Amino acid sequence: MTYPTFKTLEKTVLIGFLQFLHESDQAEYLDFEEIPSHCSLTISRVMLYKVLDSLLKRGWVENFVQEAVEDGDLFTLTLKGIEAAERSIASLDDVARSISTIPAADRVVELSDNQVSEAQKKLEEATEVVRSSNQLEPEKRAWLIEQFSFAKLLVGAKKVSTSAFRNLVIEPLYTAWKAVAEDSGKEALLAVVKFFKNLAGWS
Repeated sequence: MTYPTFKTLEKTVLIGFLQFLHESDQAEYLDFEEIPSHCSLTISRVMLYKVLDSLLKRGWVENFVQEAVEDGDLFTLTLKGIEAAERSIASLDDVARSISTIPAADRVVELSDNQVSEAQKKLEEATEVVRSSNQLEPEKRAWLIEQFSFAKLLVGAKKVSTSAFRNLVIEPLYTAWKAVAEDSGKEALLAVVKFFKNLAGWS
């Protein structure tokens, strides 16, 4: 079983806090118990404490302890934390742009037997990433696996239009890349995307 890296958890919490601050009209602090839902995160209490402790030590979050112990701690981003969250979002946007920059002109790509075999192997790797990710909803996981199965049939035809590559291979891979939380999974999916971009002549 694979889990998000500690670095990924930190980034996810930072971005979740930033979204909360942008969307909140009055509240500035999040209760400890509210953090996972606001960050769309599945995380144990022990690991969340470790993440928050790390962010506190970096000066990226600050906490306010309420008088009633049962109410728990409240947390918010500092200015340094806001800047760190914005950097994290910017880095994701850079990767997204590199994935989605694909020429619109349509043409047919002819694949050799070796290219078909390698392409189907890459799609199997993408399927395994999606299957083993702990952060995907069951419906999205099933949809992505179905899309990758269809993509395997598509490349098996040996003649594929670039629009089909874009809509039926690259787009589902990009959707998976956005949905998977684990760093190793994101890196693997990005490698698969680059493989298909090269295969289609979009180097």
